[in-house]
Amino acid sequence: KAPLELGYIMVKNRGQDEINGKVALSEAKRKECEFFETHPHFRKEDTALFGVERLEKRLSEILVERIKCSLPEMKTQVDAALRETQESLNGLGDAPPETTPKRRKLL
Repeated sequence: KAPLELGYIMVKNRGQDEINGKVALSEAKRKECEFFETHPHFRKEDTALFGVERLEKRLSEILVERIKCSLPEMKTQVDAALRETQESLNGLGDAPPETTPKRRKLL
């Protein structure tokens, strides 16, 4: 086992014969699960280390963690852009009148 920062998950992808034979993904997942359950070495290991479904779940968890970490900085950037835009709008002066009598008064 090699130490990896985010850990590792082993998967057993479909072989070319299975791809060419259009083996359904559900069948491929079943075969993958069976492979790890019956393999002399892997069956002794923690099942959380195996499978495409586990990989999908772990990648989603990592993505959510990274989004959460990025949100404060993104909020700061949006707030700064909003302030800048508001200042720019304020520099344009008052909006034109919306009613006809007030518009005529401007002319």
